[in-house]
Amino acid sequence: MDVGELLALLRRRWAVLVPLLALTLVGIGGAWAKIPTQYQSQIQLTMLNAPRITDEPGNDGNPYLAFDTTLAVDVDFLARNVTSGASGAQLAARGVTEDYSAAIADNALGPFMQLTVTGPDKQHIAQSMQVLINFTEQRWHSLQVSAGSPAGSIIGLTEIAPASAPTPVYKRKFEAVAGVAVLGVVLSVLVAVILDSVMRRRSGRHGVSERRLAEPLKPEPVPHRSPIT
Repeated sequence: MDVGELLALLRRRWAVLVPLLALTLVGIGGAWAKIPTQYQSQIQLTMLNAPRITDEPGNDGNPYLAFDTTLAVDVDFLARNVTSGASGAQLAARGVTEDYSAAIADNALGPFMQLTVTGPDKQHIAQSMQVLINFTEQRWHSLQVSAGSPAGSIIGLTEIAPASAPTPVYKRKFEAVAGVAVLGVVLSVLVAVILDSVMRRRSGRHGVSERRLAEPLKPEPVPHRSPIT
């Protein structure tokens, strides 16, 4: 069946197709209203080299002059630790119920980490973000201490700017609504095609029956008998 045949079929079965598409629109509206809007807050942190490094000649004690490639590796290491299952369980116990992520910041040219919290409650997202920031900073410090790092070699972690206010993100909502729309349209067309096939089959059988009834009855042949001698 090509596109032209399909369109012709849909025109024939518009009385079925239109109500089904109307139900699809109702389903789309219901999905949009029922699925909660998600909000998202983000913050970027940067690692600052240890005092022992910043005090070296040429850095003049300024940690922002002491960025190096090892700090970017440390960001990746810390992000993996914060997003591990064990860390997730600890954050949940501290009240972080939303989805969160920790990763190297997009297009980063330095040791920059991005923390993201996504959920339906704007006020709770702000609280969870602060918990996540504190947890990340504490985890980074404790990892270095537990490794036996001297006090002068502890790498710092600081906020580049305050966390952004929770703003709505509609990606998941659009995806869910689009799924309902596609499913509704596909089912509507499928029902129309099946109904058309059934109706045409029935119509064909009915036409054959009528033709048979309209045909004149043929007389039965008389058997030939040989004359008696």
